[in-house]
Amino acid sequence: LEYMPDSVSGEYKIELSNSRQFTGLHVASGTNGLVPISSISSEVAPGIVYTEIVYEDKNNANVRAYALSIKKGAGSIQTTMPSDSADKKGTVAKMSNQLSAAISNGKNVLAGVNADFFDMGGTNVMRGLCIKDGVFISGTGERPWFGITNDGNAVMGTAGEYTNYKDKLFTAVGGSHIILKNGGTDNLSIGTEFSDTRHPRTAAGVTSDGTGVLI
Repeated sequence: LEYMPDSVSGEYKIELSNSRQFTGLHVASGTNGLVPISSISSEVAPGIVYTEIVYEDKNNANVRAYALSIKKGAGSIQTTMPSDSADKKGTVAKMSNQLSAAISNGKNVLAGVNADFFDMGGTNVMRGLCIKDGVFISGTGERPWFGITNDGNAVMGTAGEYTNYKDKLFTAVGGSHIILKNGGTDNLSIGTEFSDTRHPRTAAGVTSDGTGVLI
């Protein structure tokens, strides 16, 4: 998410407004021109932290990112669907309505985010993996995925790695690209419309200590 000017090669440092220094590797093209300006965090429940980050783009306009981190055991990450029901494959509902349905089913809901991609040609079926409450709803196709195992571990992987977790996932959703893996960049799709055209984006991840992160 850090902006690396195209004129720079090798290692580059930026002085942030809070006097901290960021050091990173130069990305030759396709950067989104964002420089971090400020961030504020609050613990919304024990072990669950909400963070809002403000960036400035190359036109000096603000861009905001919202992150929720959930330590293992602090809360659960679950797949929701219309009416909070696994039999609603192919139906649509606003996220707020899905969360309301989950609340009506007795769940204590703190936040919700969009997940996966859908066939917008009429079927509305998800394109990637979907598992809700241990019920298999949709396969991976060729897409990576993010999920929670039956014993509460946050995990993610490629379509090929799904077989290692096939019978161990309580919840799972599909994604598009794995952009960070083992501490380094994995697939940024530099030079494609997907990576360098600004859209609202959702991301999910797992930190080295097993904390689940939704952005």
